Amino acid sequence: MPSSNPSIVVHKFGGAALANAAAILNVGSLLRAEPDTARQVVVTSALEGVTNQLLSAIAAARAGNYGATRAITDAVRVRHLEVGDGVLAGDAHAAARAALHRSINESCDTLAQQVETVTGDAPDGAL
Repeated sequence: MPSSNPSIVVHKFGGAALANAAAILNVGSLLRAEPDTARQVVVTSALEGVTNQLLSAIAAARAGNYGATRAITDAVRVRHLEVGDGVLAGDAHAAARAALHRSINESCDTLAQQVETVTGDAPDGAL
């Protein structure tokens, strides 16, 4: 008989475990392999390399190189869109993909604005 107080298993994934769609799908397989008796808590960090990209975007903005800042934030956007498309491939996931695209685009727009804010008063339209 299952315990009335199931165990809790905490998983933390980052870096190479979140490198691309195949790696993320592998994480999903690992999580599904856990016994049903355990409650799972999943903690994730950024996709592999994204933290360094964000630091580079801030450094570029501080140096006044807003073109480089935009290029970096656009690369972060494209990467997340591509990974999301890989994880949610197929017609059955079209609505989820569309919602994810909206969320990623909104988040990356906010990211670009926040990088500008962190670095002071950038010229209008610089990011």
